[in-house]
Amino acid sequence: MKRIWTALALIPACLAPAAASDAAPAAQTDGWRVVVAPNFTVFSRMDPGATEDWCQKFNQFLYATGKAIKVDPRTLPPLTLVLFGSRSDFWAIAPILKDNDPLQGVAAFSFSRPWGVIGASCDLGSDENTQRLLFGMGVNWYLEADRHPRPKALSIGLNEVYSTYTVDRDIEIIGRPIRGRTTFLQTAVNHPLGSVGRFLPIEQLLAQTDLSAIQDRHGVPLYYAECWGFAHFLLFSREMSGSHAMDRLLRAFSQRQPPREALAQVFGAGASSLDLKFHNYLEGGDFYEVRRPVERAPPLSATPRVAGPAAVAAVLSRLEASAHHLDVARIHADEAVRLAPDSPGGYEARAVVCDADRQSDAMLEACETAIRLHSRDGLIWTMRAGERVRRASTAADRTPPGEAREAVNDFETAVKLQPSIEDGFRRIATLMGDVSHVTEDDGKFLLYGTMLYPDDGGIEVGRAQWAHRIREDKLALQLLDDALAHPDRLSEKEIERARATRASLAGGAAG
Repeated sequence: MKRIWTALALIPACLAPAAASDAAPAAQTDGWRVVVAPNFTVFSRMDPGATEDWCQKFNQFLYATGKAIKVDPRTLPPLTLVLFGSRSDFWAIAPILKDNDPLQGVAAFSFSRPWGVIGASCDLGSDENTQRLLFGMGVNWYLEADRHPRPKALSIGLNEVYSTYTVDRDIEIIGRPIRGRTTFLQTAVNHPLGSVGRFLPIEQLLAQTDLSAIQDRHGVPLYYAECWGFAHFLLFSREMSGSHAMDRLLRAFSQRQPPREALAQVFGAGASSLDLKFHNYLEGGDFYEVRRPVERAPPLSATPRVAGPAAVAAVLSRLEASAHHLDVARIHADEAVRLAPDSPGGYEARAVVCDADRQSDAMLEACETAIRLHSRDGLIWTMRAGERVRRASTAADRTPPGEAREAVNDFETAVKLQPSIEDGFRRIATLMGDVSHVTEDDGKFLLYGTMLYPDDGGIEVGRAQWAHRIREDKLALQLLDDALAHPDRLSEKEIERARATRASLAGGAAG
């Protein structure tokens, strides 16, 4: 298997700052190939055969994993995989870590808006680790589309378990232990005060939210190993797999239960002995896995073709922006604009860079140009609308009716292009009380949002305000009552807005 240098990005990439240097050199934009598959796009600087081979492997993995991690495909953000053909090209986009050494522990870094990740294979890593990292990012892609609350430990555990997916001739293997992981865990269980760190009780494992705190008193390697072990225990141990323990625990956490209550709900009196059962599973050494005839993914009809340098420059710009190499990201965005001034891609990349650098005027100008050139990137429409609302909003956090109407139109275009932008639906809902006039389409978009994101009560409150605006007060009251019956799905502002609207409707009905 040929080693690859990889970057996995969900485009639009997102822009929370990461510790990095802006002095990284720009990667070359010539010699690339592109494959546009049904579920993902690949940009590759490898030869056509190697590119196609990795596309088929990744396609098979996504197909198999999608059967285990079920999400609404409409909520999956666009996925772009970047395969570098050389070490020097790869390290041009790699982040610099806190210790200023990019060669140590590079794995992944992620952001949220809507979501993006770059995966990097370590220079010292094996081909097996490269594939596992690549597949792990695919698991993250699925998990991010599932908006239900979930402890960090279960997300990491599912990622680690499914990332070892392997096809051996006509057999697929799910749950294969990660090399060295079982011995590491057995040592930690038997020597809790040893150099490997302190093994966390399950309740504490599920309660962790801050990796920096874990680093200080537990050790990140052990934390990841324990997350993998606990997920493996729930999914594959004979005692737990038959009772669908993982599914039941995820369901309990989706109801926003704290760890102790969730464990009690799922395991009852057996919750008190769960740590002992988990440790026995680790010490027993029987790490079960699923082996079954492989169900082949539909073959990819797309084949590698030469990628235009402008498209490559735009993609690399957004990768660099995700790594917070903003100077290099800007160079690539400007190059994309120069190479294809009548295409929206370069301006989209420029808008992303300017947004990351908090240059709102330049960001808005780039969005305007991209949209004028028929941009089909939902994030760009969202960014323009959000900036317009920010500038037009009053001190009372109200948007003038005309500006609100234009912003809603942009948000509706955004979610039509990309339903995975949940915030677009939320912003439509928030503006329903401000728009100059509501339309039938507004109601359809909000209904669509409640169908895609049934746990987002804010969208339901917005739909109630829409119903009130079209004088369907009976429907509005019903929607408000439904939303207020689940306050855990609402922010404090949304609860206040829902109660005020309901009180107004109830008063009107009484009068």
